[in-house]
Amino acid sequence: MAVPLSRLPIEILQEVRARKWLALLLFVLVSFSVLAAGFLWPYKYRSETVIFIDDQNIIRPLMEGSAVATKINDTASAAQELLWSRSVLEKLVRDEGIYGEGAADSGREKIEARIADLRFKLSVVPRGDSYFAIGYESGSPMKAFQIAQRLGQLFIEETNKRKRSESRNAYDFI
Repeated sequence: MAVPLSRLPIEILQEVRARKWLALLLFVLVSFSVLAAGFLWPYKYRSETVIFIDDQNIIRPLMEGSAVATKINDTASAAQELLWSRSVLEKLVRDEGIYGEGAADSGREKIEARIADLRFKLSVVPRGDSYFAIGYESGSPMKAFQIAQRLGQLFIEETNKRKRSESRNAYDFI
């Protein structure tokens, strides 16, 4: 026999009252299993560095009428490509402040494993029109903070080198 939809909540309450000890046991089992999962689940810490992108091209005023200045359309993907480059990641994995003494002298396999781990846990996310975030996730809050901060510094250093080189090439061209 089908129960009308309007009567369904009343029927459920009657069944729970009739089997209140079973309902209590089920509630306790579910609560403790969620609590146990919370204790056993590993901690993950995420740290982000937010960077402002100044997309004004330094060459544009110098090159007006002579040539067309290049423009990067998707800054987040360009930033991720720069941060995933081997030269940037090798600077980071050899940093003794993050990876401890002897990080610069580590074996090739260890460096490759660190680079693969960085690429897996690194994220670059756009934040509005002129901002993007470089994020890193780790089991240690200090390591997540240090790596995210260092990635931001390395990004700014590499960007400055590229702009300096672009300016020098434009000056030489003119």
